[in-house]
Amino acid sequence: MDTICQRLSRNIDLSEESDYHLMLIDLQRDLMIDEVITMTLIFESGTEIRLAVPIMMQPNHETHPSGESHD
Repeated sequence: MDTICQRLSRNIDLSEESDYHLMLIDLQRDLMIDEVITMTLIFESGTEIRLAVPIMMQPNHETHPSGESHD
């Protein structure tokens, strides 16, 4: 997703408890559980926020972060 459209008066919750999440597609390498990656969010205003993002397995989910199933 390149853009999340949202009214200025509302926050977007990307925590574990929310329904929103970011999916990383067409990565150049596999990500490992418990790895921490750096991600930069760029807003229309030009503001940039750099985040340290932990790679976690979704609870009760059997898929590797790369999208491969562990059947």
